[in-house]
Amino acid sequence: MLKNLQNWPFLNWTKLGLSMGVWSIRVSRALILPN
Repeated sequence: MLKNLQNWPFLNWTKLGLSMGVWSIRVSRALILPN
C-alpha cells in the first residue's frame, strides 16, 4: 500500500519533469538560435 502511494506520484512527476525538461530545452534553443 505504501509502495503504491509513494512510487506512483514519483513516477508521474518523473515523467512530467522529463517532458518539461525536453520542452524547456526546445524553447531555449529556439530563443538562442535564430531560425
